[in-house]
Amino acid sequence: EYNMASEFLQESEHQNQIEELKQRIEERQDQIKELDEEINQVRSNMEELQRELQSKGQEILSVRREANSQIR
Repeated sequence: EYNMASEFLQESEHQNQIEELKQRIEERQDQIKELDEEINQVRSNMEELQRELQSKGQEILSVRREANSQIR
């Protein structure tokens, strides 16, 4: 009888640990999903900034060419 009660308690404790671990896994998966979304947003912002930078670089070259042609 004692052995059976002890096994039952152990089984119950294992079940609790399993539930706890499942919950932690779920939380980690949610965190990963949020981080993935943040990464995608950062990448998108980076691409936009690179386009703007390229555009500004073209503007600078154009202004420089015009200034050089007026100096001559």
